[in-house]
Amino acid sequence: MTTTQYSFFASAAKGLESLLDKELASLNITQRKLTKSGVNFSCALGDGYRVLMWTRLASRVTLELHNIPIEHVDDLYSSLQELPWHQHFSNDSTFAVSFTGVLKGINNSLFAAQRVKDAIVDAFTREGLERPSVDTAFPHIRVSVHCYKGRGTISLDMSGESLHRRGYRQQQGEAPLKETLATALLLRSGWSKDSKHEVIIDPLCGSATLLIEAAMIKGEIAPGILREFWGFKHWLGHDEQEWQKVVNAAKNAKSGALQKLSHIEFIGVEKDTYTLNAAKINVRKAGLESIIVLEHGDSTSKERCLNPTSKSFGLVISNPPYGERLSEKEEISQLYAQLTQKFKMQCMGWELALLNYEESLIRHIGFRWHHKYQMNNGPLACELYCFSLAQASILDRFDPWLITSDWESKLSEQAAMLRNRLQKNQKQLKKWLNKENITCYRWYDADLPEYAAAIDVYEGRLHIQEYQAPKTVNEKQASRRLNDIIHICLGLTEIKPENVAVKRRVKQKGSNQYEKINQTQKTFKVQENGLTFKVNLFDYLDTGLFLDHRTTRQMLQNLSKGKHFLNLFAYTGSASVYAASGGAASTTTVDMSKTYLSWSQDNMQLNGFDSAKHVFVNADCFAWLKASKLNYDVIFLDPPTFSNSKKMDSVLDIQRDHAGLIRLATARLSDWGCLIFSTNFRKFAFDNTLKNELNVEEITEKTLPRDFSRRKNFHHVFLIQKKRSDV
Repeated sequence: MTTTQYSFFASAAKGLESLLDKELASLNITQRKLTKSGVNFSCALGDGYRVLMWTRLASRVTLELHNIPIEHVDDLYSSLQELPWHQHFSNDSTFAVSFTGVLKGINNSLFAAQRVKDAIVDAFTREGLERPSVDTAFPHIRVSVHCYKGRGTISLDMSGESLHRRGYRQQQGEAPLKETLATALLLRSGWSKDSKHEVIIDPLCGSATLLIEAAMIKGEIAPGILREFWGFKHWLGHDEQEWQKVVNAAKNAKSGALQKLSHIEFIGVEKDTYTLNAAKINVRKAGLESIIVLEHGDSTSKERCLNPTSKSFGLVISNPPYGERLSEKEEISQLYAQLTQKFKMQCMGWELALLNYEESLIRHIGFRWHHKYQMNNGPLACELYCFSLAQASILDRFDPWLITSDWESKLSEQAAMLRNRLQKNQKQLKKWLNKENITCYRWYDADLPEYAAAIDVYEGRLHIQEYQAPKTVNEKQASRRLNDIIHICLGLTEIKPENVAVKRRVKQKGSNQYEKINQTQKTFKVQENGLTFKVNLFDYLDTGLFLDHRTTRQMLQNLSKGKHFLNLFAYTGSASVYAASGGAASTTTVDMSKTYLSWSQDNMQLNGFDSAKHVFVNADCFAWLKASKLNYDVIFLDPPTFSNSKKMDSVLDIQRDHAGLIRLATARLSDWGCLIFSTNFRKFAFDNTLKNELNVEEITEKTLPRDFSRRKNFHHVFLIQKKRSDV
């Protein structure tokens, strides 16, 4: 007897489709077709149940009920009303409808879903049955309709709710990782039921999702075993006998899981007590409390060691906080550097995998990644970086050498090209620098692809930031090139090695290294357009003075005479100092970092502006703008690209949130005032809906200094004013 074949679709998050296809193949699903959003597959109903129980990567699995012609919105109701809905679910069951796709006459998916709902309930009344009820929150049945190229696919959501909800997560910490994404991170990192890892450590374990998923993979525990609700339970075609076969097989597999896991160490460290308690509850619900060890503490401290008893081969994997360019980003860069020291001491020969939002932070890991995978963590486009800890840090091997009189004759051909480019840049900039009396400037910015670094001069000191080299560049090449950069810079200048800051350098002074450096006063003063600013090249990710905004600051200075000036996301307050020097009637400087706000006050006092008319506010700019009732004539808005700081009410993504932020800022703008909005997000696209509400002019080219003109899209700057009906 031929077994009935059913058509299914398993959806997956962007970037996980190919992994899902491999997973279905491992479940012996032979009839598959990979798509851009998941995998279509055909199999017997029992095999479909098995996929639902065992898939670790699918977000949902839907069963195709009908595929019919639907050309126009008018066909939507008439075609679906004729379908035998009473054969799929009873009128005692509640249902909900979703609509996706393209259909002539419809530009609103909610309207289309309403028409589908009407068709379904009318189909029941046509059969002489009572109308079923709609429940959009927790329905018994979820119906999805997708229209494309004249065809309509009507499906039943077999999952009921998203399959990432395994049933073990009772509580969660801040910014939890979806279980499906956690599985993808593990698989991409080489973790599998057959991998040779003896240890897995998450040094920032949060709710323990990565560790729980790792144990379920290694122990071959079905991810659906704890789920209590399924979307097929109220489907009239459901075969409970087939389903119980799948359930019993999963229970039998789980019974032997703890024995399989007994020789592997699962270690998680979390310093937040609330999050750690949530993790322990989740681990207990998953039945893995005897396997997963969770400890309270700071993974970077001297007291807390990532100290497994078995050290043959392991994986360190984590989803660290993502950071921002101000204090939060600096904290994360410190965290990365400190963790690197732990890895080198205790995990050499292992593998390391980190999910990261901003590539610049990865430079603080003293190892070169060998694979990088694009993945979405919710709305954020992230990348998983995979490292081998068998390689030493390229900067550990750097030791500044003495520059001899014949140093130029020892340069390789490529290094000679770098020297020539640096000499050429210096010659081209020299006349302009002297004329403008500029002493802090960008000397070089990845002009040659072989030498990917930014080199800034700060009055007799050098600030070198190495960009991430492509994976085709091996460790030895990368080390040689960085040494070339430092060697040549020292050879072309009279700068001493101790006055060269290389931001990928890993400091080895323990968990309190940054406090000790601050105590040694690693700061100095620089001049810019007759003003004085405090700069620190060594202790922070940024130096305290953004050189690319030199021209923007001058513009603000010229706009501020007699005006009330507001500086949002103010960093070290350099724009406020310029406004004060331009004769501003008052300045208000707002930042959520106490460190940088104090730095702002120092800068203001260095220039003699310490009167009561200069106000400094420690606050989240979003919350402050919503609460403020004052108006300002000139506003400078230069937010970070991204921030998930705990000091903020929500996560900031400048591409997503800039329109709302600009609206809040312009609400505080006087009728004839102007807002200067800036962002360093290179892929930034301005929300054109704002141009219907405000006068918007992009002035990026006017604000980009000559020393930054070699690199396009370094920043984006807009002049924004209210529309004036009386003009």
